[in-house]
Amino acid sequence: MRKIVVLSGSPRRNGNSEKLADAFIRGAESAGHQVKKMSVIDYPVKGCLGCDYCMRNNGECIQKDGMQAIFEELYQADMVVFATPVYYWNMTSQLKAVVDRLYASIAKPLPITSSALLASLGGNVQEDGKLTVDNYNIITNYMKLKDEGVIIADKVMNKNEIDGNPILEEAEMLGRSLK
Repeated sequence: MRKIVVLSGSPRRNGNSEKLADAFIRGAESAGHQVKKMSVIDYPVKGCLGCDYCMRNNGECIQKDGMQAIFEELYQADMVVFATPVYYWNMTSQLKAVVDRLYASIAKPLPITSSALLASLGGNVQEDGKLTVDNYNIITNYMKLKDEGVIIADKVMNKNEIDGNPILEEAEMLGRSLK
C-alpha cells in the first residue's frame, strides 16, 4: 500500500482538474492505496522568500502558513500528485507557491519517491500544455522522483466540460495501476 498526497491547485471547487484528481483517487483507493487530497486553497501558502532560513534550521520555514500542514502530510507520503488547471501555460500560482516552498526539503528530505501530473486546459495539449509538462519534468528531475504518469485533459475550458470525457477513465486507470 502506498501513501499518496494529491495537491489540487485549482482555486475553483469541483472544476475540471479537481474532477481529474478525483478520478485518479478512485482508482488509487480501489487498488488499496491511502490517498489524501489537499486543495491548496484551503492551505494558503506564501511564496518562498529565498532567505535560506530552512537550510539553517533542518527544513523549517520562517513563514508560518498553510505549508506546515502540507509538509506534515508530505513527510508521511511516498508519492505526490500535482493536479492543476493550466493558467497562462503553467500550474496555478497557488500550486506553484507550494512547489517553490518544497525547497525546504533539501535540508530535510521528503520520503516521496514518485509523482504524477494531472492537468486540464482550455486549449490544445501540444501547444498550451507543453510548458506545464516541461516544468513538471524539471521539478521531478530536481527532486529525483520517478514519474508515474502525466495526464492532460485539453479543450476543457469551462466548468464541467470534462464530464463524460474518456480522460477521466484514463486518470482512474493510472491510480489503479500503481504498485
